[in-house]
Amino acid sequence: MTPIGRDGSSKASVEATGVMLGLGAGLLWGFAFVAPQMMPSFGPIEIAFGRYFFYGVFSAGLLLALGLRHQGWKGLWTTGGKAWPLALAFAFSGNVGMYLLLVLGIRLAGAPIVTPLIGIVPVTVAIAGNIVEREFPWRRLAFPVTLILLGLLAINLTGVGSGVGAHARAGEDRFFGILCALGTVGLWTFYGVANARFLRNNPSVSGPAWSTMVGVATLVLVALAVPVVALLDPGAVGFQQLPHPSPRLAWFLAASAFLGVVVSWGGTLLWNGASARLPTSLAGQLVVSEVLAGLFYVFVAEARFPSAFEFAGIFAVVAGVLVGVRRTNTTSEMVRATPS
Repeated sequence: MTPIGRDGSSKASVEATGVMLGLGAGLLWGFAFVAPQMMPSFGPIEIAFGRYFFYGVFSAGLLLALGLRHQGWKGLWTTGGKAWPLALAFAFSGNVGMYLLLVLGIRLAGAPIVTPLIGIVPVTVAIAGNIVEREFPWRRLAFPVTLILLGLLAINLTGVGSGVGAHARAGEDRFFGILCALGTVGLWTFYGVANARFLRNNPSVSGPAWSTMVGVATLVLVALAVPVVALLDPGAVGFQQLPHPSPRLAWFLAASAFLGVVVSWGGTLLWNGASARLPTSLAGQLVVSEVLAGLFYVFVAEARFPSAFEFAGIFAVVAGVLVGVRRTNTTSEMVRATPS
């Protein structure tokens, strides 16, 4: 149990800050759901590589500029060799592998189907976090988790046949798209739980430093993956477009830079701050803000309002998170103080 923060602030203040940081991360990450629809001329591998190339290059530049001399970044070097393998694992599970599956899922099954499926991440992270950490009694998680699942079901049922991505091919393609979405859930669940444990076990590593280190590891993965993809599927990445500037290429580069720097580095920075301040089961429920933000951006892209049923589903999801925040906050001290 941690009654005060690193700066001496109260536990309530630390958790309130963590909640705000988690919500902010979700608002940024939500752009990932609509990005593939805004770049229809580029394939999922190109979008993923473009996003994480900029994330990695920005992180590498930041590490070179600050990491070797900035006081707040010294924890990167004191963690020893264990940090880099973890950074590579998180670069795959939380970035390259996860987003590639997400984009493939959106292209094959459609954003209105995939977005709500990704919404079970708050549930899976909360459950996995509680299994690993045993932070709260299971009965306290049952009601909020049920509300979130019912809300996501309502949103999913209304979104299957409409909106952006509604023309995704049916049958086998849609089935594999759903499998890709479930793979995204599995990778993100691992990342959410393992990343939180690392930050709590290594308080000397600051959130900005760790976001940057994972970004450098992401660049390594992209550098390794590009030649492999180019060899296996030469048409998957359009390198031939790079020497020929065009408005379409400029838009792709600008969108990739936004996804890489603002959404990936900035969102990870905010999420690291939330993970270091909150129990994993509580932080996991805040991932629902990513889903709600993604739905909002999809609705804007479609130029339509949610239906009454969709509103009801969104209300149930938000209510579930609010109930979960209240129940986990009121029981965290009791559970942690109870001998196992």
